[in-house]
Amino acid sequence: MRVFVYGTLLTGEGNHRVIAPYVHSICEGRIEGALYNSGPFPYLDVNGNGVVKGEWVTIKKGMEEKALLDLDRLEGYRGEGQMNLYDRVLVPDVNLPEIFGYVYTWPTEKSKKQLLAYPKIASGDWRKRHQETKKIAKKIDQLYFAYGSCMNAKS
Repeated sequence: MRVFVYGTLLTGEGNHRVIAPYVHSICEGRIEGALYNSGPFPYLDVNGNGVVKGEWVTIKKGMEEKALLDLDRLEGYRGEGQMNLYDRVLVPDVNLPEIFGYVYTWPTEKSKKQLLAYPKIASGDWRKRHQETKKIAKKIDQLYFAYGSCMNAKS
């Protein structure tokens, strides 16, 4: 069994410790979707346009059920039809469709409008989110908005 991780479960990230005891192997991967930055963690929209970079984690034989229980707890997944923080769905790799597994994604019962309130990570790479945020902040710093006594009263 494989799980695609793209945020805090990635190697070297804060929640990797949750999946680490179950890891048989890890390889890079990409899936279709769009990534959004909620601040401390990302959201994935598997119906979004783009490609998300992450890792395929192969779970050790015999540990699949325990691994999913721990991951479900972390991701707030209670089961199909429940109010979940994330849903768990099967997805293929973009480049190697014979590689597929579970991924935790934006819940179908939540509105797309709520998701779009978060900034999109254009690169699809959680590890590049800070670089992208700095670029956006720099552009915003360059803008100047005139209002009040600075505006032409005749226009």
